This record gives sequence, C-alpha cells and structure tokens, in this order.
Amino acid sequence: MPNMMEIIPRAKSGLRALNAASSRYSGKRKATVRLLVCVDKGADAGFVRHARRVLFPVSDKVDVEVAQYGDGPVTLNVHDKAARPSLAIVIAARSSCTGELLAALRQAETPLALFATVPAALARQLDEDSVAQSLSDVIPVPELEAGGADAEDVYAACFEELAVWVAAQSADLRAPLAQAYPFMRRAVANECTRQAALANALVSAAFILPGSDLAPLTFNQIRLVVQIAALFDLPLKTARLPEAFAVVLGGLGCRALVRLVTSRVPVVTVPLSVVVAFGATTAIGALALRYYEQRTDDAPDEAGCSIVPHGGAA
Repeated sequence: MPNMMEIIPRAKSGLRALNAASSRYSGKRKATVRLLVCVDKGADAGFVRHARRVLFPVSDKVDVEVAQYGDGPVTLNVHDKAARPSLAIVIAARSSCTGELLAALRQAETPLALFATVPAALARQLDEDSVAQSLSDVIPVPELEAGGADAEDVYAACFEELAVWVAAQSADLRAPLAQAYPFMRRAVANECTRQAALANALVSAAFILPGSDLAPLTFNQIRLVVQIAALFDLPLKTARLPEAFAVVLGGLGCRALVRLVTSRVPVVTVPLSVVVAFGATTAIGALALRYYEQRTDDAPDEAGCSIVPHGGAA
C-alpha cells in the first residue's frame, strides 16, 4: 500500500497536471460558437416552439442566429469566413428549397444536423435535388396528434439525439455548446469519459514496469475532471483542488489493488492493469458528471446571451 511519502509528491504532480490542463481549457471556455438555426416555415409549430426554448443558450459561449425559409430562394452568407456559422441545425418540413440550403451549407463545410419533421417529404426532396445527406446527421421527428400529452417528451428525445450528434463533433465545438446547453452536457461528458478511459487503457497496456503508468493515468483522469467541470462552465484551478486530490488518491488506491492481485498472480498483470485503468477512469467520469449535475442550476440569462433573426442585429 502507498504511504504518505508516496502520496504527497504524487499529489503535487497531480496538481501541476491540473494547472496545465486548466490553462489549456481556459482558451476553449472563452471561445464563441456561431450557431445557425434554419427553420422551414412549414415545420411543426409545436416542435419549433420547443426548439426555440431549448436552443436559448444559458451562457455567452454561443451566438445563435435564426433564419426562416420557405419555397423562395435561400440566401446565406457562407462565403465570408468571419460571418460563416460554426454549426448549423436545420428544421426541415416540405420546402422545395431544403436541398439548396443543405448544398450551400455543405459547400461552406459547415457541420449540420437535420431535423426531419416530415421525413418522407424530405427524402423525396433530397432525391429530386440529388443531394446526398448522411443518415447519421438526420434526426426524424415523429408525427404527433395535435395536443398530444407526450409531445414534449418526444421532442426532448429528439434533442437528446442531437446531443449525441454534438458529442461526436470536435472538442472546439462540443465544449462551448455543452456549456451553453444543459441538455447536451451528459452526452458530451460521456464521450469525454469514453475517450479518456480508452486512452488510459492503452497507456496501462504500454507501461510494463509496476507503477510507471501512474503519472500519465492520473494526468488523464484529472484532465477528464477538468473537461467535465468546463462543460458546466464552472471555475477551474483552485476551485477544483478537492476534485484533483480525490482523483490522485483514487488512482493510488487502484494501483494498490493491482499490486495486491498481481503479486499473487503475476500472469494477469497487464490485462488486469488495463481493465482497472479503463474501469477507474469510467467511474471517475461518471462520478464527476453526477457531482457537477447536482451543483448546477441553470437558467437562461437573456442579458448574457444572443439570439438574433437572420440578417438582424443583436
């Protein structure tokens, strides 16, 4: 078992890792994502109302621009890099211009998610316009009876699918979006945890000498806690010291468990180390997510957010 003489220097190393990770993520916390929401005038009114509510950002990390389109020409300023959206969400229905809109966004290399409120009509329109659209980017919205009691739950499930889609995007996009939209945080945090757990499993498999993998494993776990804290737009550095100590002590405990087992069954050293590294990192991510979810009570602050109509001013 590790004694205090081992814990103190390793804890200090962990805190230095926290400061390094905090400095790197502070830049992403200040980044602003330009989100363009394109709404077909014929889209389901209930779904559009739900979208307007949940896409109102709770922080200033995202500037939202809303553009309505119908069967007339679609005008988007996607050629000016300064005005080009970082991400687009299209709520499509029966408009004959949806294909033109998607082609313009694709030409601008803008990542886009597509809500299909009338999936059959959208499929016909894209086929007529010869527009290839990845099915992984299309979220079908079930048709509901007017005034259905379960409409909000169905709409919320659609936006949970959007959150999973966002989690698969680059960190430069998903981190600010998760800060601004609470419904995205769980999916993004789970993706961060998955990536960190896989990285630690590989690290543990690569380090043969007992205990030599503790420093990189601890660094990755602390970085994971910093990432999840940043998703909730919580202050970093000194405010996260208790979490850093918990990660360091948890890592030492897991390493002690591996030593205890492998001292008796040496042949399982590498497989057990990989399993423990993956499992411990996954557990740390899950606990961190639950901890920060309980600490956060978000409500949109209209003074600090921006939603403007297409072509309008904030």
